[in-house]
Amino acid sequence: MKKIISVILSVIVILILSGCNEKEKASLQEVIEQEVKAEDTYTPASYQEYKVALQNAISVKKETFASTEKLHKAEKNLQSAIDNLYPKPDKSELAGLVEKALAINENIYTTASCLSLNAEISSAQAVINNEEATIQDVEQAANDLNTALRGMTKSTKGVYKIYYSFNMLANNHVGNEWLKGVTYNGINIYSGDTVTAPLNSSIKINIYVIENDKIPDIGSESISLLLNGAKISAKIFVCENRGRYTGNIATWEFTCHAALKERL
Repeated sequence: MKKIISVILSVIVILILSGCNEKEKASLQEVIEQEVKAEDTYTPASYQEYKVALQNAISVKKETFASTEKLHKAEKNLQSAIDNLYPKPDKSELAGLVEKALAINENIYTTASCLSLNAEISSAQAVINNEEATIQDVEQAANDLNTALRGMTKSTKGVYKIYYSFNMLANNHVGNEWLKGVTYNGINIYSGDTVTAPLNSSIKINIYVIENDKIPDIGSESISLLLNGAKISAKIFVCENRGRYTGNIATWEFTCHAALKERL
């Protein structure tokens, strides 16, 4: 008889406990049933977070003796995951801006504005390739790229590096020690120095070779250097002007080219 009474009491306890927290379970069920769009309309990470929270909520609700605290926590986590679902943004406009920016002929714009544009192109491409990018990320990238496009400045001048060398081709008893150099606008320039001039123009440079002697013999030329990267060469003749070797000639070859460093 005692055994029967114990079984009956156990059943009663189970029935009582199973009926507990029905209100909390009903509230959790409402959140479980909230309408959520298809997975491919959200960013992968936010949807994955939602799936985990949803599966946990369903599992907790099925528990016969789930505590009020556990039910509340499952509901709170699921609602938070739903609220944090990020819709996948439309990136077509941003992609179009990138295409427009890539088509720009950088050779007619300043180096500084091109550097700024290329930085924003890279940032925009990173956003396009980022599956977790939000609408705000796409809008910001588009705004930044548009700003860079509007800031493109036409270039009128260039900073050019001048490279040159001297090579002796022949020396018929003219001298043993020499001074060689180049001047531009009356100022000595050394190989690797820079000059500023209109884009794709030319500059006049003076070249000289001097016998390093008490009474030096001098050879010089004025040449026009095209600022297009092409190499030019010229011969310089130094004639002995006194002594038994008077009239003898030393021949030098000068080679030079300009390399564009920066557009201004």
